[in-house]
Amino acid sequence: MGQKITLFSSLLQTVSLSNRKLNTQLIKYAASLKKKTKGLSVSNRGGFQSQPLSIGDNPLLQKFIDTTKTALENYISSYQLVDSYEATISALWFNINSKQHYNVTHVHPGCQFTGSYYIQVAKNCGKLIIEHPLSSHLMDDFFGNKFTIHNQYTSNDYSHDPHAGDLIFFPAWIPHHVEANKSSKDRISMSFNINVRTRVKQKAK
Repeated sequence: MGQKITLFSSLLQTVSLSNRKLNTQLIKYAASLKKKTKGLSVSNRGGFQSQPLSIGDNPLLQKFIDTTKTALENYISSYQLVDSYEATISALWFNINSKQHYNVTHVHPGCQFTGSYYIQVAKNCGKLIIEHPLSSHLMDDFFGNKFTIHNQYTSNDYSHDPHAGDLIFFPAWIPHHVEANKSSKDRISMSFNINVRTRVKQKAK
């Protein structure tokens, strides 16, 4: 019968943190940033994207980072690195998307993985769309066909309909975008970059 091997897969992991108290604190902090600071225009079309924030001297952000450690370690461990490593969040920012605001296709350069955390969401507030990274795949007519099931061989994209407390990790080089918020309630999230640095084990003499 031969052997079937799945090649070049990408790993996305979702975890529900479900911490209402933390979310309430993050919502207030995001609102204060929007009021007091100038936002950036990067992938966002409309809405507010904060400047990258310093984590070390911010107790609230450090509290959030602490709640993600177990999930992040679980995600990185799936790669089964031979050498010891250190995974750190190198940049973090808030996103507030009001009605009709969205994010165009982009990637996160300069890091290995990226993460998103959904703080406040509503029905029809916009899905996260993970796109197939190979344009040559999308150009072939075969993959425009209808398939009985969407799986790792047939899917051109993956969509995640967010809920408050959702924590998501995926490789930073995979193109992704966020659909327009169709609700009247702000969609509030945090995005962050993850750097993994390995430490080569010293051979015993």
